[in-house]
Amino acid sequence: MIFTSNSEIMPASGGFSLSVCAGLCAALASVNSKLALDQNGTTIKLAVPCNWLSKQNCFFMVIVLRCVCVILMLVFNAAMWALFVRALNRCSSTVEAAAVNSVSNFFFTAVFGKLLFGEVLALLWWLGASVILFGLVMINYGSSDQVTQQTDKKDR
Repeated sequence: MIFTSNSEIMPASGGFSLSVCAGLCAALASVNSKLALDQNGTTIKLAVPCNWLSKQNCFFMVIVLRCVCVILMLVFNAAMWALFVRALNRCSSTVEAAAVNSVSNFFFTAVFGKLLFGEVLALLWWLGASVILFGLVMINYGSSDQVTQQTDKKDR
């Protein structure tokens, strides 16, 4: 159970989905960071039609897009922290919230890296990711069993 600021009692639910959303926001923040801070600017130049613009206008558009990406990085980081704090309040344990957040960030970052930047994920990466996912499932089932046992003890 969770006590809200209005002294209402609400069931501890939604923590898992909040942790996943926090991980997604963290991955989106890292994508925007990569776009904004790319030394060559090759990734961000793909979004600007430099063939139709003068060299000076193209440079200006790249700077504007980099600034937008920095702002989006900050927004997604703030959203990630807000969601993560809510997940910490709603999950049965802080370990569960932190593990789900980390694993979802890990997977979303890999998907975005593959789709947006053409990064290659080796078989060993997938094996490691599967082991991490299995560990998350074990943590999640272990914490739900523990909450059930504590609830049964209180009912007696």
